[in-house]
Amino acid sequence: MKKIISLIIAAAMLVLLVSCETNTDPSKTTESTPVATTANRPSAGEPVIEETTLKSAVGLADENGAFAVPDGITFIAEGAFANDEKLVSVTIPDSVTDIGSGAFYGCTSLLSITIPDSVTSLGSMAFYGCVSLESVKLSENITTLYPETFYYCQSLESIDLPEKLTSVGPSCFYGCIALSEVVFPMGLEAIGSNCFSGCISLRELTGLQNTKIESVSDMVFASCSALLRISLPLNVKSIGSGAFYGCTNLVEINIPLSVTEVGMMALSFTPWYRENTETFLIVGDGVLIKSNFNPNSADEPGTLDLSGLEIKSIGNSCFANVAAAQYSSAYGYKYHSNIKKVIIPEGVISIGSGAFYGCANIESVTLPSTLETIGGSAFYGFTTDGTFSDLTVSFANCKSLKTINDEAFFGCYGIEMLDIPSSVRYIGLNAFTETAAYYDFIDSSRDIGDGENKFKIVGDGVLLWVYVAKDQTSVVVPDGVKTVAGGACSGWDSPVVYSDIENSDNSEAIKVKYRITYNITSVTIPEGVERIGSNAFYRLIALPSIEIPDSVAVIDTSAFYQCGTIESIRLGKGLKSLGSYAFAVTSIKNVTLPEGLENIDSGAFAQCEALERLVIPRSVGSIGAAIIDDGCTAFSALYISPLFRAQIFTIADAQNPGLKVYYYNE
Repeated sequence: MKKIISLIIAAAMLVLLVSCETNTDPSKTTESTPVATTANRPSAGEPVIEETTLKSAVGLADENGAFAVPDGITFIAEGAFANDEKLVSVTIPDSVTDIGSGAFYGCTSLLSITIPDSVTSLGSMAFYGCVSLESVKLSENITTLYPETFYYCQSLESIDLPEKLTSVGPSCFYGCIALSEVVFPMGLEAIGSNCFSGCISLRELTGLQNTKIESVSDMVFASCSALLRISLPLNVKSIGSGAFYGCTNLVEINIPLSVTEVGMMALSFTPWYRENTETFLIVGDGVLIKSNFNPNSADEPGTLDLSGLEIKSIGNSCFANVAAAQYSSAYGYKYHSNIKKVIIPEGVISIGSGAFYGCANIESVTLPSTLETIGGSAFYGFTTDGTFSDLTVSFANCKSLKTINDEAFFGCYGIEMLDIPSSVRYIGLNAFTETAAYYDFIDSSRDIGDGENKFKIVGDGVLLWVYVAKDQTSVVVPDGVKTVAGGACSGWDSPVVYSDIENSDNSEAIKVKYRITYNITSVTIPEGVERIGSNAFYRLIALPSIEIPDSVAVIDTSAFYQCGTIESIRLGKGLKSLGSYAFAVTSIKNVTLPEGLENIDSGAFAQCEALERLVIPRSVGSIGAAIIDDGCTAFSALYISPLFRAQIFTIADAQNPGLKVYYYNE
């Protein structure tokens, strides 16, 4: 979750619409020069107005803190009142149609506001940190609330969402600690992650059950400690990780039969979950989310046989040893230490995130042929006391298995062989790290002794691990690889720098990570690779550049994170999705993203101190928060579709005062 940042920030993003033609590099076809973005402050007590746009009116409220936006204004620009601590009330005329991103950012004295029905667009972070704001009347013609619009509005007590509203962005009402009731319109289709997280006074979710929402997002109502009862819409299909985590007074929740997935710790630390006494609690369409069965009472003591329950999914950290994650054991599966053997029957399609987290005494698991997905940390076997699991598991029967997510079998030292079926297309970060199979690969690669790099390839062309031999300076991904697994060539994650790593007492596995970070100056990814997994090439600090072939469609979270010397990247034409922090903390200077790119996740270029320019093509339809941030100290030019103007404060976060934003012609 995003930390609360200081409200004493310069109003740094008074971005201007300038003409640009569409091209692979629109900066070369710019027809006009942007006006400086930081000099638009009032002089001689007059607001800054350009045509019908109110650029700035900071500090111009009267002795009562009131300000009236002049008649005829159609657009209240980005940051127009940002950090105006004098402003108490604003009158907005019916001529206004758009209120820009961050327009009232950090107006800590603002008490109330009425947004006329003429307004159709209210930008992200528009009222971010308006800690005194008690009441808001929203325009009935607003269809979207963007991310962080009312973030940390501590005094806001209630909000009626407009009838035409279809979506509410991530963290929109995060930390609104006085908010007690929200009235949801029937046409609402989506609520973003963390939207109401930390709203500790929220008691009533009026109309939620009548909306069109199909997915309850991650952490959306986390730590809403006043919530007592929730009725979800009948068409909900999934409940995200931590969705109701820490709702410490939630005693009732109606989960519809349409639900097929319940995420990790979605209902953890709620009395409804903790106090349920059913032997097996099954919700939705066959989703097992809790058990009170003691495996020692089975005919074969220690056996957890889930046959006969007609379940399709195991979710919500069902059998998790939460004490292993340093949570109160009262909230976890109390018989976790008794499980020796697990039988998962035919018909089960997915094992959810954290399903058997920290169950270090499990010795064997039988997996069904119907299984398609194994969630993150599903059998995470390392506990806080330093114990590793002796779990053994065979995948030979898993002909339908497609995905094994992050840390699914981390610390399961008993796994000696990986018989991963050819159906598996993706394996996440550290899914099999700290297993006997992992160390056997490292040690056998060293013992061959020919000084060459070695590669472990499993499933349908998944490069699982890379062994970097002593004195090697390059990694050439073999032909035939389709996916570079999460963490496959991940480097050193310790601040310690050895003068002679090869003669140290560290294991060969640790030495390989050290070599990856300090020795590798070249990585070759061949045509045919379709996906680069999370942290796949984490912290290759000697790597100066990287070329991504046209076949790569997805670059996952932190794929090249902390590759600090990368100055240039070539991204292939086939790229569709760029994950969170994919190129964060690198030395990239100028980036033109390829046409055809559809999605950029949060922080993609965060903390890139040398980054000067980023060109985002029109094809992009979704952009996460802070893809560039205040760590991008050299940044000066962003080229982007005007469709994202309403979100610009979120996309660029608290950017430097020299930033100029170029919007393409519509």
